[in-house]
Amino acid sequence: MKYPQSNLTYILSLFIIVSMLLSCAKVRETPTLVDEDHAMVVADEISNHHVKAFGEDAYGHMWIATFRGLNKYDGNKYYQYFCTDDSLGLPDNNVTGVARDRDGCIWVSTVNGVCRYTKKNTFERIAMDDFNRNIVQLIVTPDNRIMIYNVGCLLEYDAGKNRFVKRLDHLDRHHHFMGRVLVGHQGDLWIQNFSSLRHYKGAKLNRVDSVALPKGFYPVYSYLQDDNRIWLCSANGIMIYNVQSGSFESVPDVIAKHPVFCHDQVNSMLVYNKTGLLLSTSQNGMFYYDARTGTVTGQGKAGFPFDVPDFKVTNH
Repeated sequence: MKYPQSNLTYILSLFIIVSMLLSCAKVRETPTLVDEDHAMVVADEISNHHVKAFGEDAYGHMWIATFRGLNKYDGNKYYQYFCTDDSLGLPDNNVTGVARDRDGCIWVSTVNGVCRYTKKNTFERIAMDDFNRNIVQLIVTPDNRIMIYNVGCLLEYDAGKNRFVKRLDHLDRHHHFMGRVLVGHQGDLWIQNFSSLRHYKGAKLNRVDSVALPKGFYPVYSYLQDDNRIWLCSANGIMIYNVQSGSFESVPDVIAKHPVFCHDQVNSMLVYNKTGLLLSTSQNGMFYYDARTGTVTGQGKAGFPFDVPDFKVTNH
């Protein structure tokens, strides 16, 4: 997903909007099929409540990727898009990502390939140089490079060839089928898997660093904070890699010794109020870490900064 210039304000605003969309009770109505050829449906409700990603187009419409279909919300109705028998629909109904590039194009990734939205209200499926079409991440970098990641390799869109070409390969040699790409403000990349952190820079994505992770520590989620710290989260704890010093640093005691973080998986993080972090866990909801006061507050407790909507946040 593309990270806008006002990253925190944008993400939090969309988070609140999506919270409202998913939690508000609405009267169910029979959807109206308005485009039989391209399987677009107009409805009062979202096509599926398992949201994978969301973005915003140049007109202020929200695009929401879900487990079943892509939704465009115009403030009144949901325009739902699905996979079709021809090549003008989505490659698959399980949509994993949606992002807008600098030129205003909407890109969509699925478990069976990637496409972009056209002015004809259809989708153009884009070829890719890899047999694994299950896209885990769709990325638009700050310098407007469009990339897709399927754990095994990283591909970049080549406008001249109109296809995604391989930039990095053999990224999952041990077949863990788990990994994540972190994008810095200058467009450099960190790729995390179960065994290592690798740092890539430049137009050719040259590898400039590789950090081995401790044996027995298997991070499922990672988060790059302010281009300086990489938080690595596993089911049995958290580690922090300091990018500037090139070494691991101590996790704040209030987090390291917290009874929840010792055994529950942190699966999403977000900077909040400059000095704080929001952490979402698999089993125990959300927590707010205030670095200034050195405190951790669970959702629903005094001091938590907002009311949490009635659904689980698993990633961003």
